Amino acid sequence: PTLSLSPLAAQTLSEPNQAQKAQADRLSREGVYRRARYNTIYNLERALKNFEEALLIYQEIGDKAGMGKTLQDIGDVYHRGEEYEQALDYYQRALPIQREVDDDDGEQFTLKSIGSIYYTQGLQIAAQNQYREALEKFQQALVIERKLGRQDNEFYTLNQIAIAYTNLGEYKLALESYQQAFPIRNEVILGHWVGVEFKIGRIYEVLGQYELALQSYQEALELARIPTLLNLDGAIGDIAGEVRSLNAMGNVQTRLKQYELALDFHQQALAILKTVDNKTAKKSLEASTFYNIGIVYLKQEQYELALEFLQKGLTIQKVLGYQQPEGVFLNNIGQAYFKLGQYDLAWNSYQQALVIAQDIANQENAGHVLKNIGYLLEKQNQPELAIIFFKQSVNARERIRQNIKGLPQEFQASYTATIAEDYRQLADLLLKQNRILEAQRVLDLLKVQELDDYLHNLRGTSQTAQGVANLPPEQQIQDGYQEISKQAIALGKELTQLRKKVNRTPQDEQRLTELVNAQEEIIADFNNFIQSEEVEALIAQLTPSNRKPDLVDDLEDFISIQNNLKNLQQNAVLLYPLILEDRLELVLTTPDSPPIRRTVSVTKEQLSRNILAFRQALQNPTLDAKTPAQQLYNWLIQPLENDLATAQAETIIYAPDGQLRYIPLAALHDGEQWLVQRYRINNITAASLTELNTQPQSQLKVLAGAFTNGRHSFT
Repeated sequence: PTLSLSPLAAQTLSEPNQAQKAQADRLSREGVYRRARYNTIYNLERALKNFEEALLIYQEIGDKAGMGKTLQDIGDVYHRGEEYEQALDYYQRALPIQREVDDDDGEQFTLKSIGSIYYTQGLQIAAQNQYREALEKFQQALVIERKLGRQDNEFYTLNQIAIAYTNLGEYKLALESYQQAFPIRNEVILGHWVGVEFKIGRIYEVLGQYELALQSYQEALELARIPTLLNLDGAIGDIAGEVRSLNAMGNVQTRLKQYELALDFHQQALAILKTVDNKTAKKSLEASTFYNIGIVYLKQEQYELALEFLQKGLTIQKVLGYQQPEGVFLNNIGQAYFKLGQYDLAWNSYQQALVIAQDIANQENAGHVLKNIGYLLEKQNQPELAIIFFKQSVNARERIRQNIKGLPQEFQASYTATIAEDYRQLADLLLKQNRILEAQRVLDLLKVQELDDYLHNLRGTSQTAQGVANLPPEQQIQDGYQEISKQAIALGKELTQLRKKVNRTPQDEQRLTELVNAQEEIIADFNNFIQSEEVEALIAQLTPSNRKPDLVDDLEDFISIQNNLKNLQQNAVLLYPLILEDRLELVLTTPDSPPIRRTVSVTKEQLSRNILAFRQALQNPTLDAKTPAQQLYNWLIQPLENDLATAQAETIIYAPDGQLRYIPLAALHDGEQWLVQRYRINNITAASLTELNTQPQSQLKVLAGAFTNGRHSFT
């Protein structure tokens, strides 16, 4: 459009000003012509010069309409040249002027351009795995797209926001973003958009909601098969979406241990992907299908076959240059090596996988790799080091659990079920090291979920939200390890960018070789650090024979329990059972002594049978309740009888574990009397969830009732 003032405004300009305006208009038209017809760097620079000269004249004569339009044009030149910050500067300077002169079309163009830049910057930042920073850009773009009513762009932006939240492990916010995108997709997006259903399915899968995941994947598969695209042979659907959906359904079947069914899905995917035309997409799908088949073989304990498929997929993935899937491949290759007893190779794979997970800030992947390293170190008889990595794994999972608190309880519970075994493994290791209070903290983290399922609306405290703290020597080891990780991350970023480069120069190839060699040296640095004298000296401080009491005392939260028990003035003790597969661990905390640990040789299966028998007897008066009550007493209380007597215990504060929460401790029987006849019993959720120094009511209010005749039972 021609840059001109209204006739009335033009009359107010003097002849010299009108001449200047004509000159500015001419310069502006030349700039527009050069920008549009010759979209090269040279002509963009010449167009920029035209616009800058025109802007000076418009400013001199006070032509605000011309100023607003020219500032927009300069912003557009920078935008085309991908100099986004300069473009934003000029667009943002143009916007208030365009509003002042009621240039609605100009304002719309400028807002669209600003939104486009924010969206593009978000994509670029996300490609560097900086998802938190990318979210800021996408959120800015979303505000503009909603203001302009551009629903298609709103859909794309919400999709990217959800992807970023997913990568950060913030699944609640990711699901909310997808839910906002759904109605827009259904209203304005035509065709075969499989992405939303598929990505929601992935979140459900991570959360352990396998039926919902299968449902989402099935919907994605059906959408993918709708004929919406045309080729020479006629109508086809989204072949890539079909392959992804089949693979995803196979993945869920693997989690459900339906391995033959899983392989069938993956074989279908392998056959269909041969018809994908896009070479890059085809390679990516091939790599993911090899991965999925490898996982099935891994679960079937066919480790050599698993390695064959996983390594084939990894080779493809490295060429594609996407870090997240590469890290997942490496983690599972490490697992295959671990199962084969090739621990050095497992360690190297895990280290590479961990560097990638930390680089892209993926809590889910980091949690998996860290616990795998923990299991490896435990297998190599390095329990102190294993504990450090298990703790980091637990804390990564705790960050995810904090982020999904707003989701339905069954989602939170199913996610916890997928990780509970690793928490118990850490507690087991800590108890074997006689690190009782730390084990208690780990169990508290699980109890937040277990008791929420039982009591409803339970929330953790600031203590449980902190996860599991390191002892000082552990923190020093972790800090040293992280320093090496930072170097590895920097190398990995450069390596990924080079691998993505399509036409690499000889210099690029040389640098690529250097980086691969440097990466191998970094892995050696990890090994050397773990085996160094410095780390050995720190580990020596953690061994049961050398560990000083003040190592635990330095963790302030761990010393409050005894003080709270003293403040109760009820001769109270705290009883914590832990059910493990091969034994029962009892932890007793008294006001005046260190925590006491007793180990009972009873399997989880035996304990479960007796709990069931006791519950049935309590619900049916015709059954014998004393026999299972006495057996449970022998396991839960008898090993602690001397300790209870020494502590002169009158009150047992009881934090039940697992199925034990379904039976009343007070109803256990020692062969002569019920436990409630000897002790006051108070059930709590967990030590870190309860204010133990809360005094009981001085006057109890009791509602009592009885039947005067007849026999009655309750179920």
